[in-house]
Amino acid sequence: MRVYDEPQRLVEVARRAHANMRLPDRGPWLPWDLGKPQEQWTTTRIKRQQTAGLAALAKKYGGVLLDDTQAETTGSWSHSTHSKPFVGDGYLTDGNSEKGAKSVCFRPKLPKAGAYEVRLAYTPLNNRAANTPVTIRTLRGERTVRVNQQARPEFDGLFHSLGRFELDAGDATAIVISNAGADGFVIVDALLIVP
Repeated sequence: MRVYDEPQRLVEVARRAHANMRLPDRGPWLPWDLGKPQEQWTTTRIKRQQTAGLAALAKKYGGVLLDDTQAETTGSWSHSTHSKPFVGDGYLTDGNSEKGAKSVCFRPKLPKAGAYEVRLAYTPLNNRAANTPVTIRTLRGERTVRVNQQARPEFDGLFHSLGRFELDAGDATAIVISNAGADGFVIVDALLIVP
C-alpha cells in the first residue's frame, strides 16, 4: 500500500471541487442569457410550471389527473421524453423488457363513489404494444382492458378512454398498467378520471 502526502493546496482544491459538485445546477448561463432572472432556470420554477400545467389540464377535462410521477412502480421503468405529446415532464417506458415483471399502479383519491370514465395517456408509435393490459380494481372486483398503444389516443392525441367504471371513494380504487404478455413497448404517461 502506498500513501501519498499531497500538498495542502491540492487537498484544498479537491475539497472545494467536491463541495461544488454537490451544488444544484443553476442552468445554462450562456452569454445571451445574461440579464435574465436567475430563477428562470431553477428546478423549483420548472416544477411549479409543470404543476400549474397539470392543474390546467385537469381543469380543462374536469377530472382528477395523475401524472406518472404520482404512481407506484414495480420493476425497472425508464423515464423518457422521446415522443410527443406527453403530460408533465415525460412518461414511463418498460423498455420492451422483463415482460410480466413490471407494472405501474395509480391510486386516485376520489371525493365520492360513482361512475367515472377512466382515460390513459400514452404516446403512440408503431413499436408500442397493441395489447397493453390495464386492470381496474375496486372493492367489487376487477376488470382488465387491453389497449392498443400504436393507435392515436382520441382526446387531443393524449388520452384514450378505457370506459366507464363504478369506482370507490378515497383511494380504494387501483388502476394497474402491466407489461404482462405485451407485444411491444408499454408506455405510461398519466391517468385522468372524469365524472
